Amino acid sequence: MKFLPLLILISQLHTPAPRPVRYYADRITFFIQEEKVILKGETRITHGDLSVEADSVEYELKTEQLRAYGKPILRDGDETIEGDYMEYDVGIGRGTILNAKTEIRGGHFRGAKVKRVGEDVLNVSTGRFTTCDLDEPHYYFKARRMRMYVDDMVLCQPVILYIQEIPVLAVPFWIFPIRKERHSGFLTPRVGRDSEEGRFVKNLSYYQVINDYADGTLTVDYMERVGFRVMLEGIYLVKPWVSGGAVGSFVEDRRFNKSRWNLDFSHRQYWGDGYSLLARGNFISDRTYYREYSEDLSERMTRTVDSYVAFSKSYRSFAFSLVTNETRNLELNTQTGVLPQVTFSLLPVELGNSIYISHSAVLVNRYASGVSPTQNVRNTLKLNMKQRLGWLNVTPSVQHVETWVRDQHRAGTTSLEIGASTNIYGTSTRKIGWLEGVRHVITPSVNYALGLKREDTTERLGFAIRNSVQLNLASLGKVDLFTTTTSGSYDMRRTKWTPLVTRIEMSPVPRLALSCDFGYNVEEGKVDYVNQTSQTSYRKENGESLPFSLALTQSYHHRRGRDPEFQVWGDFTFNLTKNWYVSYRGRYDVIGKKPVSHSLRVIRDLHCWEAELNVESTRVHWRYDFKISIKAIPEINLKKGFFSLFLP
Repeated sequence: MKFLPLLILISQLHTPAPRPVRYYADRITFFIQEEKVILKGETRITHGDLSVEADSVEYELKTEQLRAYGKPILRDGDETIEGDYMEYDVGIGRGTILNAKTEIRGGHFRGAKVKRVGEDVLNVSTGRFTTCDLDEPHYYFKARRMRMYVDDMVLCQPVILYIQEIPVLAVPFWIFPIRKERHSGFLTPRVGRDSEEGRFVKNLSYYQVINDYADGTLTVDYMERVGFRVMLEGIYLVKPWVSGGAVGSFVEDRRFNKSRWNLDFSHRQYWGDGYSLLARGNFISDRTYYREYSEDLSERMTRTVDSYVAFSKSYRSFAFSLVTNETRNLELNTQTGVLPQVTFSLLPVELGNSIYISHSAVLVNRYASGVSPTQNVRNTLKLNMKQRLGWLNVTPSVQHVETWVRDQHRAGTTSLEIGASTNIYGTSTRKIGWLEGVRHVITPSVNYALGLKREDTTERLGFAIRNSVQLNLASLGKVDLFTTTTSGSYDMRRTKWTPLVTRIEMSPVPRLALSCDFGYNVEEGKVDYVNQTSQTSYRKENGESLPFSLALTQSYHHRRGRDPEFQVWGDFTFNLTKNWYVSYRGRYDVIGKKPVSHSLRVIRDLHCWEAELNVESTRVHWRYDFKISIKAIPEINLKKGFFSLFLP
């Protein structure tokens, strides 16, 4: 084995190249008169970042022409290309490889003839690409001509998709992105059918990387009964100071012969020294926009949209905020909001002996549909303390609130309040089978409040009692069995009880949670409302049986004077086999005895392909979509439109 820098030989024959050519081989033969070197055996030649490995190599010193035989391998940085034969001009950095193969973006590329025509630019004749790793791939793309831009993209024309050696689809040209980092390009469109929109092609999108901190997406949707919808979205992020985005859409709806649009945005910004700016906006052309165009079930069912802008500044001892917000009720077509609300607050300051003083001033201008705007200023001064008298926690406080209402009156209220609470513990360490102990905590509290106004005086006595029981089990450890809280108050001036409110939370076994809250009208001796929910879930990971997960929720709501609501919904996902994945989500109205909504998703793994079926329906709306896509290249897929001859 020999190693000899070619630079020594070049220095004896002609002017050396700017970058030295070095070689390594089992046997080296020099032809001085012909200015040629022949290398045989385990041969390796390097020129800067480029290297060639082959069984034998001929190198012309004068012309800097290199010819490699016997499965040569060309390495250029992180890129590697193998072939049967290679010619390369070291001087200009261009060459040709026959029957070349390499890996691009996790796929396998082959070309009958690959020619390097520039830095990071390759021309390919009769190229083939697939992500299937089998010797006889399930599919591949074949193009007569290709131009490859290393670490950027591959331009192909024309392109034919072969499945099991059968040509099934042809397009005049295609662009394959091969960048490793975030890059601009077209996104995957979707084809399907909708009960209201008819057949559709959606997400015809182009994604544009603006810079390291922002990007944008332009999307066009076509719906058979609606027409075209154009959507523009932008997102920006500069950690940790600024983040946000905006998305807007416009459609000329042929069903109603009118223009419809929406605009949503959000913004978060933080400065040093406690400055912050938060904003969110939701604007739509009409009340039913989300219901008719959104594909998100929760968004279609929304009944209110909110917009706000909030600026705040925090100092060591006080804080300032400026807020404006608006809430639009889509069901009632009403608007309420504040424009603006200015708040100045003095953070609690300790005066000594656990006595604290705080102050806040709020200026509010409120407006609502059909009502004249109102302006008021509210000043609040509060003095409170925390004291512990043995086993009793005492929290007395005094507060004065002064409110000025424009063009109406000035009102002041002074309130005196004192609260007391304690904890009572009961513990048993007696073992009974798997039960190793019980812990019971009772937390009673009482509160007295006296409000002094110019026109009236209020006097209220409130109470609450909380019970918590915890078990210590041998196999599970500590388990919170249940917690109950009951609270109420008595108006001592009007001699009237407020409703008693009770909440019960239970978790008798792992992965099961029960809760119930109800209000009892003491004066009438009737229950005002009952809300009850229960949740359970279970997940089986990989093991002897196939993995699955199950989640069930039951909900019951009843308020006096209204019809009760009783619904059950669940999520169930499982692997039917190693290659079949099924997910189902449904909601059922028990009282109405009819389904509210359901969705089904089925995925079949086909080695390098993936088939996916999505079905979704509600009481008045349904949609389905089917596609087969290449897992490594989701941009390439056959969707429902391709199978429209077989699907309704």
